[in-house]
Amino acid sequence: MNRKLIPLAVALAAAAAALLIVGVGQAGKGDIYGTAHDMGTADVPTCEHCHIPHKAQGDYLWAQAPYGGYAGDSVILPLCFSCHDEAVASGDYIVNPNYHNHPQGDRCYDADHDGRCPENETGTDTDGDGRFPESEGMFSEAPASTSCLKCMQPDCGKCHDAHSDAWVFLEKSRFVNVDTNGDTIGDTSYDNGSVCVACHSGSRHGLGVTHPEAVTAPDGANTNLPLDRAWDADAGDFSGTRLFDPANPKQVLGTGKGDIRCMTCHDTHGGLNESLNTMSTYEQGPSGEHLEPICTNCHQ
Repeated sequence: MNRKLIPLAVALAAAAAALLIVGVGQAGKGDIYGTAHDMGTADVPTCEHCHIPHKAQGDYLWAQAPYGGYAGDSVILPLCFSCHDEAVASGDYIVNPNYHNHPQGDRCYDADHDGRCPENETGTDTDGDGRFPESEGMFSEAPASTSCLKCMQPDCGKCHDAHSDAWVFLEKSRFVNVDTNGDTIGDTSYDNGSVCVACHSGSRHGLGVTHPEAVTAPDGANTNLPLDRAWDADAGDFSGTRLFDPANPKQVLGTGKGDIRCMTCHDTHGGLNESLNTMSTYEQGPSGEHLEPICTNCHQ
């Protein structure tokens, strides 16, 4: 080979190797194409809607000004809510202190932003920094018994990946199939209305211990149809219990019989209490009765 061409060949090889490394490091980012996060046009390509190489306004080369109404530890949340603040996409209820959200990582969500988390925490501001001993802004440390290392982060990224093509942008490496028959092979998918079970496997106790649903009683016929079965926080409806299509448990059924799933009575965002219920667990009736709407909505 001509000696003058050797440096060029080396340079090309190095460039190819660099591209390969970048390609491997960014594996899966292309899954965004065709999802609700793919807002690309001929004028503004998909990636550029969120990331720009120069004059970025936030971490991860963020193209927009991060959400400013937040003072917690999350790095990702302010980026997500630069759009999910109702200006571009729904979701402002997630940062609304009137509603409850799933605890994020090794921190718990301070619903009323008072620096106390959980809400029954007691303590004294001994160092004068305006925070209680175990508190950090909107989040506080979970008990030492917390063992789910994958969940140890106070971010939206605990459950979601903005580039994912999975249901509700779930982070696919965390919501994998679960072994339910003891053969060590993941056979049951929970990227649906039973998504809670992917982490809360201890809640799968079976009939007689917890309310039966499609996971614990897959063959049970549901004859108690909800009076109010329309829960949709994105549409501003925060009360109702949903039933899911047995053939497609990601799909909510508006009429007829359907599966009871975890998300029939709970939702990770927009819950009415710390149990993340989708209906009130108590109200007083017109004659002074002590009612439990989340139960009587189905059990009339």
